[in-house]
Amino acid sequence: MAERELEFRKVVDGDRLSGVGTRAGEDYNPVIQIWDHVGGTQVCRIESFLWANVKSDEQTTELIFQDRTSLTVRNGYVEYAYPK
Repeated sequence: MAERELEFRKVVDGDRLSGVGTRAGEDYNPVIQIWDHVGGTQVCRIESFLWANVKSDEQTTELIFQDRTSLTVRNGYVEYAYPK
């Protein structure tokens, strides 16, 4: 199967990101990417998660996975991507 093109968007406060699902009967895996705000360098890419809630303000984004484990990003930005 060919790799599907991803459509990215910046996460916003209050988002609930789904990490699993199907589209038109096909499995797909959404992705979370974390970028360095200064240099635009990718710091982390998360390709396997069930779901995450987002809390965000001007300088900090917190991802809370399955209401238990959290990851805080300061002075960077977080994108969510899903296959088109």
